[in-house]
Amino acid sequence: MGSVINWRDITERQRTENALRESDVKFNQLADNITDVFWIRSPDLSEVHYVSPAFERIWGRSMESLQANPHQWTDFILPEDRERVAGAFAALTGDAPSLDIQYRIVRPDGEIRWVRTRGFQVRDAAKNLIRHIGIVTDITEQKLVEARLFQSQKMETIGKLTGGIAHEFNSILTAIIGQSEMLLNDLPPEGAAAGSAAEISTAAGRAAALTRQLLAYGRKQILKPEILDLNQVLSRLDGMFRHLMGGDVDVRSMPDPRLRSVKVDAGQLDQVLINLVMNARDAMPNGGKLMIETGNVRVGPDDELNYPDLPPGDYVMLAITDTGVGIQRELQSRIFEPFFTTK
Repeated sequence: MGSVINWRDITERQRTENALRESDVKFNQLADNITDVFWIRSPDLSEVHYVSPAFERIWGRSMESLQANPHQWTDFILPEDRERVAGAFAALTGDAPSLDIQYRIVRPDGEIRWVRTRGFQVRDAAKNLIRHIGIVTDITEQKLVEARLFQSQKMETIGKLTGGIAHEFNSILTAIIGQSEMLLNDLPPEGAAAGSAAEISTAAGRAAALTRQLLAYGRKQILKPEILDLNQVLSRLDGMFRHLMGGDVDVRSMPDPRLRSVKVDAGQLDQVLINLVMNARDAMPNGGKLMIETGNVRVGPDDELNYPDLPPGDYVMLAITDTGVGIQRELQSRIFEPFFTTK
């Protein structure tokens, strides 16, 4: 009897295995720490071979749920964007070597986020499609910055246009007001013509007040703030408010007798109040209640959640509340645009 012993040098295999393990460790470290989502999918996109942990942070869903049901990823896309995204991925499985698309997703809590997906075909030496790889970036903050920049540019353009038109219109009104005053001086005060001239002068005066507001918006006129008592302003406008609201709306005033004074442009304040009341009337076609309240408010260091834009200090509050229909959510971001209206 004898024994045969075979010796095989596995040094190279060990080196290869160690290199693979080291490569896997580096890949996992990278995938676990990058803020973007890295993904690998099958040639027909029916399977998710890999998705990095950032998926859970951006989508708010588990990686396991996506890998178990890869087709459900389309359910996470905002319905308005689904067809466009599906078409781009369909092209990727065909002749398109890559895709670069931006779209919106909906998280389980209802939050909508913008993402940018870049995908690429991977082919073997024989040019056969063997997989797809890609990366997804959360661009929500970028989109918000772009929207704010666009809004700022739009407001600047509108302001310049408004200021120019109002300046020319103001010149015309000056002539109308001057001529109407001359007519009033020349006409007998008890005649019908004098009454018509007075109506022209009154209408031109209202138009001039509007022009001053347009010039102020266009930054071609400096506002003239003055010390005012809001309670007195509301008392002066109370009759007009009740006339505007009609008999089927209960108008209630709740002034604070210890209200502090404020420094504000009186014309601008009147216009804001009248607009709010008219909007409230339109929101209550079948009647309701309108509450106008004033009060003193102290904002402390711990009130950031309630008043995020106000530094700590003493303020005067003016609240106008109605029982009418609310503003649609998609329109709320536009309510401070000077010429936006739903009417």
